Amino acid sequence: MAQPTAYNPAYDFSDYQTSNPADPLPGDKVDIELAAIKTTTDEIRTNLALIQRDDGAIANAVVTPDSFTAASLALMGGAWSPEGAWTTTTVYAQSDVVTSGGNTYVCAVAHTAGTFATDLAAGKWLLIENGSYAADEVTYNNATSSLTADDAQAAIDELASEKANTADLGDSATLDVGTTAGTVAAGDHGHNGVYEPADATILKDADIDVTVRGVAASLLFSNAPVRVKNAARLSLFNLAR
Repeated sequence: MAQPTAYNPAYDFSDYQTSNPADPLPGDKVDIELAAIKTTTDEIRTNLALIQRDDGAIANAVVTPDSFTAASLALMGGAWSPEGAWTTTTVYAQSDVVTSGGNTYVCAVAHTAGTFATDLAAGKWLLIENGSYAADEVTYNNATSSLTADDAQAAIDELASEKANTADLGDSATLDVGTTAGTVAAGDHGHNGVYEPADATILKDADIDVTVRGVAASLLFSNAPVRVKNAARLSLFNLAR
């Protein structure tokens, strides 16, 4: 379709109002102007429908090779040449690819590099990848973990917090969980962190199932996360908090 009809006002209502301040605007003239405006807007909408889908995207089969300049076609069809980090005074050819500030650019116009920001503003470089993202901008899928975080920064913070709250027993268990009969006190262990109490049942505030030389035993103590390094000798199965 041809370009929409341009709207050109045919009647000067201001002059009429000045000459006839007490009279209403002439209805027939108003109708003519409104009809002309409708013609132009209808044609604009018809043309817009040729290039835009109802979802707002560009219509299919609208962009063709003829839509691009020769320079654009050369840029898209030519072989891109990675040149590493951008450096000033370097002679860049069209299709050279560089990195600057964490982003990746392709050279659109051959030139000798000056200041990158100036060359970019002049259209000599085109951004092809924005490689700079803050950790809180990166989505984290927590469906396969016990974390509640939904972005990378929050996940890092959550892990750091859990690490800070974790008690490391080390290779030798020295955590004092009581001194009364039927409990294990600091130092009440055998070789390299292997507990050898006479009574395998230990009672306190919270259950932790462990294996003591093949014997199932329960360690109970209050609100202390436990991480055991020597897993070959002392294995941690469950923590009920």
